Amino acid sequence: MISKREKQAWYILAFSCALFSTYWASTNRAKIGFKDYELGSKARYLNVSGADHLFIILQQHIPKNYEPIHVNILTRHGSRNPTEKYFKMFQNLQRYLEAKDETGKTLALFQPFLNNLTGLVPAELALQGRYDLKGLGERVCSYWPNLCSIDWSELYVEATYKERAYESAFWYLYGLLNLTSTDVDFGFSGPDDATANLVHSDIEKLQKMLTFIINTEANDTTLRFFDHCQKYIVRVDDNKTALYQQTNFQNSSQFMSGLSLMRDEFCSEGQLCDLNGTMLDSVYYACVHAVMMFNDYNPCKYIPPETMHTYEYSGDLKDFYESYRGYNISYKSACYLVRVIINDIKKAVLADAMRRQQQQQQQSAQSSEQTSVYKHVIRAAHAETVLPILGIMDVIETG
Repeated sequence: MISKREKQAWYILAFSCALFSTYWASTNRAKIGFKDYELGSKARYLNVSGADHLFIILQQHIPKNYEPIHVNILTRHGSRNPTEKYFKMFQNLQRYLEAKDETGKTLALFQPFLNNLTGLVPAELALQGRYDLKGLGERVCSYWPNLCSIDWSELYVEATYKERAYESAFWYLYGLLNLTSTDVDFGFSGPDDATANLVHSDIEKLQKMLTFIINTEANDTTLRFFDHCQKYIVRVDDNKTALYQQTNFQNSSQFMSGLSLMRDEFCSEGQLCDLNGTMLDSVYYACVHAVMMFNDYNPCKYIPPETMHTYEYSGDLKDFYESYRGYNISYKSACYLVRVIINDIKKAVLADAMRRQQQQQQQSAQSSEQTSVYKHVIRAAHAETVLPILGIMDVIETG
């Protein structure tokens, strides 16, 4: 039987995750244009997070006399550079356009994006990703300043071993500390000025001041539980038929119709009429990466809304079966992480109750019996970490 206090902690967890991780999923799409929501996990965070309206929602739903005592953030890493697979797709697309685009007009739409990829490390945190997490840290502190102006000992940071994850945790802290602390002298003036080496040296500096844990690949059973759950690996990750629904949809007349519409857009000027499915995929992913990384919508010119819908739905099918409620094991493997987060919240609630009791009894709040707890927790991980948590709570409408 779940106690009343555990129910309260569960509610706080559900509320926090729903607001900070996938608020975009429940946004009223009828009022939003394609630029804001139809790019799947590649969408720019601030464009789809409802951040402009979040503080109003908090004011409407949290009683005025409530004092926040703990904030627990679980987030996906910020926007990242294309993986090796996508780099190859974009190189093939460029070669195709250079060979077939007789007017050069279409290539000109893609060229700025293709040029901006030069020198980028595949799959690492993009410059936009730095701003994603810096902005999140700043917004959290603007909502609850008393949970940011705290002692170093009251901060807890954890990230997976992936560079894009622990750098995301750093940029969240950068946004937080940039508003609340003058004690830290970073080796750069902001995201545009930073280099990977400088960020790594500042992470080491912060690790001497607060709890900043970077898990190793071997021991990361909390945030990358999907790598360590054998049932999940066998039944979903290594199972070639696990995503049969997505495969069926991609072979359906609806999906093929969406591709035909995009092909017709290219062919409307009398050239580039032989684009095959692989090349059309390259166009779509060039579009979503260009928007995510550089706010560049030019590569999206030839993608009709109907085609965007088909790609979006295909991606949703993949996420639903891999990491949400498509299979029980896809989300239940996150149960341990849920318990960890709930324990964080319960400790904070109990410590606050003890503090208030001591104040009423006119005892020192620094009693030796008081347990040290974290007031501000940030865990930076992956979509495969966050989605199963939300699957356990069943917070995303899938009907």
